[in-house]
Amino acid sequence: MALLPEITRQGFGLILYGEAGAVAGFGPEVQPYLRLSHAVMGSLMVGWGLALWLVVQGPFRRGDRLGWNVLAISQVGWYVPDTAVSIATGLWPNAVLNTVFALAYAVPLLATRSLFRAR
Repeated sequence: MALLPEITRQGFGLILYGEAGAVAGFGPEVQPYLRLSHAVMGSLMVGWGLALWLVVQGPFRRGDRLGWNVLAISQVGWYVPDTAVSIATGLWPNAVLNTVFALAYAVPLLATRSLFRAR
């Protein structure tokens, strides 16, 4: 999102409006805001990903329940508000995409649940 803004805009246009160029048609006054918001979201995702990677390398790898809980709770903390807002604003394709990713993360995570012990 931060490094490939044009691809990001086209992806959002395709997912949300069915046309890759739809976001570019919002007008020149909107484009700087979109670039900024995509850069901020992309940077947040990188930060979240790095934090989760550290959790996986530490408590999750050791079998500490905290590691499992951090992964599960952070996923719910992303999925519920993002999907609720997507549905409330009528942007259901984003809710569908969220659900696909959430399942891709949740299924293997749930499969490991029994391997974790309380501290």
